[in-house]
Amino acid sequence: MDGCPSGCTSDFTGEDCWTREECERGSYGLNCKSKCSIHCAAPGTCDFVDGTCDHGCEAGYYHPLCDKSMSKLTFSADPVQYYFSF
Repeated sequence: MDGCPSGCTSDFTGEDCWTREECERGSYGLNCKSKCSIHCAAPGTCDFVDGTCDHGCEAGYYHPLCDKSMSKLTFSADPVQYYFSF
């Protein structure tokens, strides 16, 4: 049998519906309707399937989608030491 009798599901193409259709740069997800985070280290570059930023996050952001802010954390150049005794 050639192809899929009822057509391919969203985002898949090809004779046997096994090829994932890539999104344009800056978009990802089902039907490419989601946008890459503006906080990706390289804006507009994320995985077209799940939106993970290809080059990590810009300073102050984290999470694979770079949508979480670290603004409430304090950064220090001084090392921190902890001493424990039992």
